Amino acid sequence: MAEIYDGKKLKAMRKRLGLTQARLAKLAGVTQALISSVEHDVAEMASQDTRALIASRLVEMEHKRIVEMSATPNEKIQMLKAERAQWKYKADWAFDQLEKRDKLIADLTEILNLRTKKALTDSEEKERIETLGLEQGPTVEEEAFRAEVAQQGRPKGQRVKKEGK
Repeated sequence: MAEIYDGKKLKAMRKRLGLTQARLAKLAGVTQALISSVEHDVAEMASQDTRALIASRLVEMEHKRIVEMSATPNEKIQMLKAERAQWKYKADWAFDQLEKRDKLIADLTEILNLRTKKALTDSEEKERIETLGLEQGPTVEEEAFRAEVAQQGRPKGQRVKKEGK
């Protein structure tokens, strides 16, 4: 069984499947450098488990190729339709996420503009932010206070308390 893990055989199988080392590495969850080491039989670079993982990915790919090649035209059409449906679902989900992010950005931009103009009370701002399902950040005054502390070490007019008094 160990002979299937032979680097030359793994390389021949990879090439027969038309895979690059980088693509196989991605499929196996390892680095391209490790694939190269395995193919050149650098024993200390890859354990038998790693070689077995790479071999199993190659066998899976070969099996998939055989199934696809032996499928009837109608079966191929069904496989392609199923694959298309998966991609469409993923694309629709991604588009929905983009729309949600765009709306959130627009809502937050409006709140920020109103906050800058001081056209919102703290309670109105808090209510709008909670409506968006977010936590409220610091008020304009709190931001100014934090900026002043960060810049000077302590805010103007505030004394440093001395120990023992």
